[in-house]
Amino acid sequence: MVTDSQVNLLARVEPSCTPTAVSTFTQGEFWQAYPDRTSNLSAATLPSSIQIPGIYAIAQKDSGVDIAVFGDTGCSGVKFKYLPTALSAAGAADLGCLADVTSPTALALAVSGNELWLWANNDLYTSADNAATWKKV
Repeated sequence: MVTDSQVNLLARVEPSCTPTAVSTFTQGEFWQAYPDRTSNLSAATLPSSIQIPGIYAIAQKDSGVDIAVFGDTGCSGVKFKYLPTALSAAGAADLGCLADVTSPTALALAVSGNELWLWANNDLYTSADNAATWKKV
């Protein structure tokens, strides 16, 4: 969930890697785990038949999923793809690249209206043009 003052993500929290709700009220500067809110969040998943190498984060849209991957050709950072609900991995469309995030790291990707939000390396980024360009919040 993303609002003007809060971002909630479902993330695997160390050391047990248990999916847990984490929130920020400080535009990504500080994060806090809220295990009691975990049941209010859901994670986007891909069917096991879809094989896309290098996936680090997935965000559900009404018509499919946005995917963040590392190691994709043509992008020195994290690359974004869109996969419509009814298609296979071969039908994934390239969206854009965020070169600021250069090495594989924990990521969280969220969709709010027409905006994408990405948390990486304790930084928060947003894209209002379907991952074509990004700005650091």
